[in-house]
Amino acid sequence: MRNTLFLLLFMLLGAPPAYVTAQEHADCITAMQICEKKVYHIDHLSGEGRDKTEADLIACFMGSENDGQAEENSVWIRFEIEKSGSLTFTITPDRYDDDLDFIVYRLTDGTCNNKKIVRCNAAGDPGIAAGVSPCLGETGLREGETDSSVDAGCNDTGDNAWLAPLQVAKGEIYVLLVSNVSSRGPGFTIRFAGTAFMPCDQQKPQVTAEKKKTFPKPTTPPVAKKLPNPRVSEAVQ
Repeated sequence: MRNTLFLLLFMLLGAPPAYVTAQEHADCITAMQICEKKVYHIDHLSGEGRDKTEADLIACFMGSENDGQAEENSVWIRFEIEKSGSLTFTITPDRYDDDLDFIVYRLTDGTCNNKKIVRCNAAGDPGIAAGVSPCLGETGLREGETDSSVDAGCNDTGDNAWLAPLQVAKGEIYVLLVSNVSSRGPGFTIRFAGTAFMPCDQQKPQVTAEKKKTFPKPTTPPVAKKLPNPRVSEAVQ
């Protein structure tokens, strides 16, 4: 009965999110590898990984209580681009008053030894401001935003929890660091979107419009000329 109910929910709601424990992926070199744009759920965030200095002295975190340290209760997510385009994602905290920050790195040689920051978001507010502050709640990359980096806090005009989408190219490799700087324990859900594709994304086949058949226009038959009635001569008697 339980299996039947799960199958019915699967059919109605689609594939459930992939569930992951963050502590398995708390360093760049052990990052969670993803292959497609879908929904993932990280069910637990607690502490840093073994490498305590790999996210130190990060510019957008310099004004924070951690003085540039971006990792607190963190997870790393790695992905490769199969088809060029735009990339967005939405991170939704399991607890609405948690402050989630993130950094997106491009791995210039495919390894964690050479990471280039392309997006950095340290925006946040105390949990008491949840529901009011634009720097708490959902965060990520979304269309319409223009900032590539936001400093710690929520002090500047226009500050919010969102950054501009990435324009990515085939073959590039990225790693995303997400930190819960409010508390240990609660995780988050992340949903990827955009026009770019990862290797396991299924591209929809292109529909070619059927060529419209043309037929010759019907021709109007010529109108027959009306001939004069023949004259009948009376026989001479």
